[in-house]
Amino acid sequence: MVSNNSFAQPYIEGGKTRHRFAQLNLGLDQRLFSGVGSRSAVLNTNGQIETFELNNQAETRLIIGGTHFWGHTDFYIAIPILSLGKSGFTTGVETGAKYYPWRIEHNKIRPYV
Repeated sequence: MVSNNSFAQPYIEGGKTRHRFAQLNLGLDQRLFSGVGSRSAVLNTNGQIETFELNNQAETRLIIGGTHFWGHTDFYIAIPILSLGKSGFTTGVETGAKYYPWRIEHNKIRPYV
């Protein structure tokens, strides 16, 4: 799987005030699932394992998130809006959180957990 954030708004600077505790962020995400040489398996109605090849699939998602704790935590939800290709599986809505030990800053690389 390859993931690439296409668009996102920058984190707004302004210090640790009660008005800067949380910020909304919106973005688009493009993922590519390469099926080259990939196989998967399922149980059929007879209880036997059935294998099949996976095809390429591209997916665009809408990302709605909130950066909290003055740039140290990001909670998000990713909603699939467009899928091209059929790879034998479907994706759904993803929710998650990222913790940044060093606060998010504009034009700086920050690792997260």
